[in-house]
Amino acid sequence: MPKLILIDGPVASGKTTTCYALKDKLKDYAFVDREIIKRLLKHSGKQDAKVITDKTINFIVAELMKLNKNILIQEKNPKDLEKIIKKYGKKYQIYSFYLKCSLNEAIKRDRERGDNTEISIIKREYEFSPPKEKEIIIDTEKNNLNKTLKMILDSIK
Repeated sequence: MPKLILIDGPVASGKTTTCYALKDKLKDYAFVDREIIKRLLKHSGKQDAKVITDKTINFIVAELMKLNKNILIQEKNPKDLEKIIKKYGKKYQIYSFYLKCSLNEAIKRDRERGDNTEISIIKREYEFSPPKEKEIIIDTEKNNLNKTLKMILDSIK
């Protein structure tokens, strides 16, 4: 049975680090990196980039599901893919993980990687981006990368 792994969470929670480490461990998974697609489209305007990125992700996921491929997606939750999953994902085992850390840790990580996102934007995302129902919550501040990977890999076995 094919698997769909979704990694979600607010800014600087460890999504990219975790997904790239998972990609290296899960060789038979198609890795769909929403962040890269969004970055490629940033010059089209923030709202347009978001809409086009979401449509692109939906198309890619639908096509991969038609082929029964294992899929790893960064920055998505099941609610975002509900229609696609209902239409093409009936055979899929779906695993959704929500990565989190404290607001102070997120700000520190953001600064360390040189993004310098406005603190008000980070705060807003932490206030208004709670985990969705049935997402497995992993605290990446309390769990290092190896523990985070182990928790995810143990969950999908």
